[in-house]
Amino acid sequence: MKTKDATGQTVIITGSNRGIGLGWVKHYLNAGDSVVATCRAPAEATDLIALKEEYGNKLLIEQLDLSNEEHFDRLGESLARYNVRIDIAINNAGSGSGKPFGEWDSESFAITFEVHTIGSALFAQMVTPLLNDGAKMVLTSSGVGSITRANRQNEMDAYAIAKAGVNMLARRLSVRLADRNIVVVAITPGSVLTGMNPNGTISVEESVGLMSSTLDKLTMEESGSLLHNNGTVVPW
Repeated sequence: MKTKDATGQTVIITGSNRGIGLGWVKHYLNAGDSVVATCRAPAEATDLIALKEEYGNKLLIEQLDLSNEEHFDRLGESLARYNVRIDIAINNAGSGSGKPFGEWDSESFAITFEVHTIGSALFAQMVTPLLNDGAKMVLTSSGVGSITRANRQNEMDAYAIAKAGVNMLARRLSVRLADRNIVVVAITPGSVLTGMNPNGTISVEESVGLMSSTLDKLTMEESGSLLHNNGTVVPW
């Protein structure tokens, strides 16, 4: 694992045991970068464990549940202790989309908001002291979080509201971190075929490929934006 005196990129990715998160991990390991991969239950993350056997100290697997504040404290302290410096921070972890109208309840809204919005905020707060100047922070969002595009019905109300919060978070962080030339964006992966989205229209590999190409090109001009996977700006 890279410290501030090493060369090459170090990337931290949440929700990395499956789906898009695992795709991000594979992408950066294949590129020769070092990866901190987090998930709720590392001992059960068989795909990550297999990658650890292949890539050795290029991959660090750590526990992080976005709904558990103690996990953020523990992870931040651990990475700081080993002097890990981050070049790309990707908050990918998420949960379900809540309940349909007519079945709304405070618990389902609270869980969705806690993971997607509060979890994103606490991740950003934890990782910011570990970021190199000029680093990039990516908060996974969704097109359903665009208020401009909220003109059709679906059953993702809590999810949409939570992702709108993520978009605002990206904008506010971009202002806060501008003096360190840290680019912060919210990005939508597209409709990706995963276990959580069996109706997806693009593969994990295609989505991650598009998003990583977008990240490579980011400048401070894009900081605070909501972007599609190919880098086009999504209206708020």
